[in-house]
This record gives sequence, structure tokens and C-alpha cells, in this order.
Amino acid sequence: MPSVKYQNRDSAGGGGLIPEGKIALQVLQDEYTCDKISSNGNEMISLRMQMVGEYDVISNNWVPREGGKLFERLTFTEKSAWRIDNFLNSTGKAPAEGEEFSFSADDTHGWVAYCEVCHEASESEKFPFNAVIKSYIKVESSYHPKYAKPVNAEIQPSINEPPKTIIDLEIPF
Repeated sequence: MPSVKYQNRDSAGGGGLIPEGKIALQVLQDEYTCDKISSNGNEMISLRMQMVGEYDVISNNWVPREGGKLFERLTFTEKSAWRIDNFLNSTGKAPAEGEEFSFSADDTHGWVAYCEVCHEASESEKFPFNAVIKSYIKVESSYHPKYAKPVNAEIQPSINEPPKTIIDLEIPF
């Protein structure tokens, strides 16, 4: 007879569609997170990210919550540099303004990005909605949630207090 360990999870726990709202997403280290060349010949980083937390408006704090996965693509062109800047701001990895900065998909493994997620209609019958990043949330470079799965101390410093400043960065679509 099959058995299961009951963990009192809701339908989104551990997988499924990421809910709309303020979500913490961690970059996964797998074959989907990689450096690529876009169809237009531009350098690009493809990221596969998993939900590791969400913003609880009642407690006014980030809380751990495991959830589904989504993809993000960062294309290295002048026209889309704002998206890369916003991603770096949301992970606390942004360099000083004007500083030249290089990174690859391998560097992003374990990074946590804070963002506003929304749902968009899909043409798929199996998955009628996709979770997409509407905007990134800027955090101080020293902030990192206690529930993130650390890769190493350099990439993920452990700080257990909430960010002192969170600024919603609206991303035009």
C-alpha cells in the first residue's frame, strides 16, 4: 500500500503555479540556468527560479514558502539593461552606479530575487496561466532572508532582519 508524509500544505506548496503578489525567487542550479545567445545574436542569461518565500501583508514581513518555478531571461543589450539593473537591485548584488560589472549564469546560483509576480494567459490547455515577473523589488545589499538555502557564505550572507527599504521598481511592458 502506498504511503505519504502528510505536511498540511496548500495546493501551491512545493510546486504548481506561483501565486500573484510579492514573491522571493531563488535561482536554481540546473541545466535550465545557463548562458545563451538570443535569436538576435545577443548574450543572454536564462534563469530558472523557484519560489522560496512571499510577503505577508498581515505580519508585514517576508515568510518562507516553497512553491513553483518560473523562467527569466536577461538579455545583454543597451535597450534591456534596465531589466538587468532591476534584477541585480532585487538580489542585493548591484555594484556602485557606473561600475562595470560582469556575471554569468553560474554566478547567480542561489541568488534570491524579490519581485512582484502576476499571472498572464497562456495558449496551453494544460496550463492556462503563466506566472511572470511584473516588477522587481529593490533591497539593500546587506539583506538576505534567513530561509534561503545558502550556496556559500560569499554568495548568501545570513542576515535575519527584514530590509530597511523596499522600493517597487515598475517595469514597463
